[in-house]
Amino acid sequence: MRNNRFFNSFSPYRIIPFICILSFLSGEAFSFQFYEDIQPLHSTDFGKWKKTDIYIPAGAIVAVMAKGEIWDIRKPDQWRWQPFDVLRFKIGEEGRERRIDCGVDRRTPLNVNVVPSEEGGYLILGMGTWWRYKNPETKRGKILLRMIVWEKDHRDKIEDELFELVRSHPMDEQIRGLVGSSALCFGQMGEYQKVQNFYKIIQENLEFDWDRVYPMVLNQLSDFEIHLGRYEKATTYLQESLKRIKGFDNPYMESLVLRRLGTVASRLKEYENANQFFEKALHISIAIKNREAIGTCLLSMGWNLLRMDRPVEAEASFQRAIQVFKQRDRFLSQRGCYLGLGECYVRLNQIGEAKVSFETALAIGIKASDPTVQWQSHSWLGRIAEKEKDYPGAFEHYEKSIRIIETMRAQYTDPTIKALFMRDKFKVYERMIQLLYKMQRAPEALHYLYKTA
Repeated sequence: MRNNRFFNSFSPYRIIPFICILSFLSGEAFSFQFYEDIQPLHSTDFGKWKKTDIYIPAGAIVAVMAKGEIWDIRKPDQWRWQPFDVLRFKIGEEGRERRIDCGVDRRTPLNVNVVPSEEGGYLILGMGTWWRYKNPETKRGKILLRMIVWEKDHRDKIEDELFELVRSHPMDEQIRGLVGSSALCFGQMGEYQKVQNFYKIIQENLEFDWDRVYPMVLNQLSDFEIHLGRYEKATTYLQESLKRIKGFDNPYMESLVLRRLGTVASRLKEYENANQFFEKALHISIAIKNREAIGTCLLSMGWNLLRMDRPVEAEASFQRAIQVFKQRDRFLSQRGCYLGLGECYVRLNQIGEAKVSFETALAIGIKASDPTVQWQSHSWLGRIAEKEKDYPGAFEHYEKSIRIIETMRAQYTDPTIKALFMRDKFKVYERMIQLLYKMQRAPEALHYLYKTA
């Protein structure tokens, strides 16, 4: 039974009983919480943060959907803002400030986002909170939200439950858009098995219109294939994504795909070809004045320079990216920059600077729920500790790195995928085994040797 009260009431939020919304399940209870009519943001709230009494537990996955409009009475035809233009939200006072994403089509935006709650806290809403000149007295309109929350212990049910929502709300583009946003969320968290599950849902249910969702899933699938070293497959996904995105005239998304194509070329050691992709992506990003995209291009250029064994130039590119991200208050986006800086400093034999950079990358990686940055940072910190003869410290870092890798590997059931996933990670196990022999703890070394089998 479809819920049609999204715009019919501007009362404080309500938690809708599962059985009322999802009666098609014949009484089967869902594992998520569905919030509707979350406290509306009116023009009088412009420039302010509003704390709701919705508490989001740590480790939950949160899907946020917004509708409404705000305009300026001085220029009502020129300044009409959708939620993705003005709305921000965060979970907890110290939580990361996030925006509602427009999706692929800016002309008919989805205005949705799916995020991890990280440390947890109360949902806090803000409208125009980052603008210097707010002038709330000139604003009119209102924005309303609804939200779905899967607690940490129920995250394994997200794919199936989200598709049941799509099936029960066939005309609701925002619900359908959550499939793409969820793929983006889990791709950023390194949980690529879930990305594949969302792709499978799309492929098996082509009766739904996935045009505005498909490119987002394809982009995350390409990241997965890059992660596994299957660059030909990654290129196929990216070319398909680029073709579909061009139909929506979205230069920002086009720049993201071009940057990924550059990453594939770089991994194939086609460095000059990679630079051409990065330059195209950077040119588009500068033209649309999107600092986050500019920073991401500079980050990718830094990694390409590092692969070309040009650490001094790579360091400069990483530093430029950090400065751009800082201007946009993109704290979590800096984790790859610090990881790259650490490797630059190792090559330049500036070990003290390298250690600080890897520790910074690790701290941001933990806050961003990024296991890839975490295991790599621990691995590098272990190598530095081992070089300094701090064997207990090295053991601790290697152990944490391996523990994260094992958690990631457990997501995959296909032996071929597991083998591809582990291809660039065996060095951590080898260093741990060698370290344990140095520490005269040979029996423990066998434990890690078995893990490599």
